[in-house]
Amino acid sequence: SVDVVWDWRITDIAILIANNPKLVKDRESELVNAIRPWLNAQVKAGAREISGAVIYKTEKVKTRVRR
Repeated sequence: SVDVVWDWRITDIAILIANNPKLVKDRESELVNAIRPWLNAQVKAGAREISGAVIYKTEKVKTRVRR
């Protein structure tokens, strides 16, 4: 026998996101985690302007504990 099922594929993710803003809001943390490695690589490679993101300097405290 053969079962007929509905399937899908994304043809233009920009249109999908633009027409379904709740999609992004509900999954924002998952999207950020998926994009984080790409953004880190871009900043490390020298990018200082990326549309939709703000790149800035921060100070990070380094401590050295002697044992």
